[in-house]
Amino acid sequence: MTTRAAVADDRLFGEDRAATPTFGEINIGIPPIHQPGQVETTDGVPDPARHFYNAGVMRYADARALKRAVSTEGRPTVVFVHGYNNTFAESTFRFAQILNDLDRDITPVHVSWASRGSSGGYVYDRDSALIARDDLADLLVLLATSNDNGVTLAAHSMGSLVAVEALIQLSKRREAAALSNVNRVLLVAPDLDGDLFTDQMAQVAYPTDQIFIAVNQGDRALALSGRITGNQSRLGRDFDTDQLEQDGYRVVDLSEIDDGDVGGHFLLASSPTLLGFLSALQPLE
Repeated sequence: MTTRAAVADDRLFGEDRAATPTFGEINIGIPPIHQPGQVETTDGVPDPARHFYNAGVMRYADARALKRAVSTEGRPTVVFVHGYNNTFAESTFRFAQILNDLDRDITPVHVSWASRGSSGGYVYDRDSALIARDDLADLLVLLATSNDNGVTLAAHSMGSLVAVEALIQLSKRREAAALSNVNRVLLVAPDLDGDLFTDQMAQVAYPTDQIFIAVNQGDRALALSGRITGNQSRLGRDFDTDQLEQDGYRVVDLSEIDDGDVGGHFLLASSPTLLGFLSALQPLE
């Protein structure tokens, strides 16, 4: 699902916001030289032997077609919400890389909201994230009627704002079936003001012990976000993790991992050590 407006070029969807979401299926080709944690891309024409590439797109007529596609899978569903400064291609390739490296038998649903895809678009991205919350909530309601295996809601960086706001919307609407269908929520390097998160969760009818928060005290991107917003403390860095654990949240501290991306902002996707550990865990229930 994407809340981006379609464009008439190879990007498929750009940075502008669409009035209504688009649903479809995209197949991503992964090169044989792929290394775990990496997304091998090019600014030019991709070479399938060396680069990730779009191997085919099918647009659905409406959300009901997505429901039918998910219903036929009969597997646990993972909904992934990307973060700030992502184009449609970047977020899609990254999710494909995660799925490939984890090698799990799941049904993936990618949520691509209208990020500007540039470092100067922080405020635009935050507004786009808030606009996307209702569409994500509607998607979770739809998935609750699609299969009996439940949903893992995974969000990275500013995508955590979309995810938490969607949980608020579901709680306000009293969508108990949709909330109970979410088996767990994974917030990776959440770019959220810690005080805002506390206030948000007071409005959510969802158990805190099913929410996992991956933090990294050395996350450079969140340090920059803190300076942009005027608040140094972000939920994924420099927040009181002891208090989070006392409140029942599952905190995963990645601060000592040193083999992922240089800035430490998406270690769960870029660290071969973590990817190997996660792939060896028991399948999602």
